[in-house]
Amino acid sequence: MVTDHIAFLSRVTKVLEREKMLAFITHLYTCQYDKLPLETLAHNFIKQSKAMSEYRQCQTSRRKGDSVEKCSRKVWQYCGSSAEEAITKACHIVKLVTENVLPHNITMATVEREKVSKEIQQALLGNGTEPIKSTLTTMSLFIEQRLCFIRFKETIRGCLTDAMRRCQNANVHALEMNRMKMEDMDYVIRTFPGIRVIYYTRDPRGIALSRTKTKGLMTEVGNKSPAREAVYLCPGMRKDMSELQDLRAKYPDTIIRVKYETLAQSPIPVGRYIYQHINKTMPERWQNFAKKAMQGARGARGHGFTTKVRNATETANRWQREIPARELVEINQLCRDVLEGLGYML
Repeated sequence: MVTDHIAFLSRVTKVLEREKMLAFITHLYTCQYDKLPLETLAHNFIKQSKAMSEYRQCQTSRRKGDSVEKCSRKVWQYCGSSAEEAITKACHIVKLVTENVLPHNITMATVEREKVSKEIQQALLGNGTEPIKSTLTTMSLFIEQRLCFIRFKETIRGCLTDAMRRCQNANVHALEMNRMKMEDMDYVIRTFPGIRVIYYTRDPRGIALSRTKTKGLMTEVGNKSPAREAVYLCPGMRKDMSELQDLRAKYPDTIIRVKYETLAQSPIPVGRYIYQHINKTMPERWQNFAKKAMQGARGARGHGFTTKVRNATETANRWQREIPARELVEINQLCRDVLEGLGYML
């Protein structure tokens, strides 16, 4: 099972996934929020942008019963919590086909569910995807989600318009892509030739410990072993580092690498380095933000997955105190080349 999971995590991205990923980045980068998947607009991370934070307040005040969470609850339950399970059930294909079959102007009353279900099944066969069991019941989940989304999008249209205007007026457009593989970055750089990429790394021992503590990030439900987490983590980091080396050779002025630990210890010099990379002068407000974010009160907690109000140096070094010695030896053996390649001491 471990081998199968590693194979899934390190798989080559399929053409359809890559196309959807590139479209997602393009719409974010060019402020076309109205073209984003609605699930994106429900995610907590979206609130880190000031424009989208105000969007969330706006849509909360406008919605009338429907919400992205409410529309998607049954689909999420069916597809599961992991990308592996969702892809195994072909949820991404079913969702895409349902969107094509049900246009924006369709209404609840005009949908013949059995007919639509058969259309979706035929489209799945055309994509080389095996038909899903419990045809009408399963398809109905996606059909109802689609209809709910259409209703919901109409109620938030004004909120999105205001957010897009704010985005378009911004001096810098920055995207944080936590799950993106470097093998896909070449497509992004070719699409946006002037883009600047910051490859943000962290000691894999710190990542492994963090994942065992954060619900939703751990690779196995209930996993409390950093060493077991490293079994999944380091093969992906190893592959990413190889891709990064090739990309930096191909685009020498486009990509820089920044360590989380270095940023935590020296936020102002690292911030200045990053702003130089994007040909901007580091503003004073960013310096104030960096000091607050990286040197927050000890033990204080932020929200979601952020470490905004924690002492970042303490967080970066926590693995040294909390990973048991026997597991640490195991991780060092599993990740030796990754640690050395990133410049971390064993």
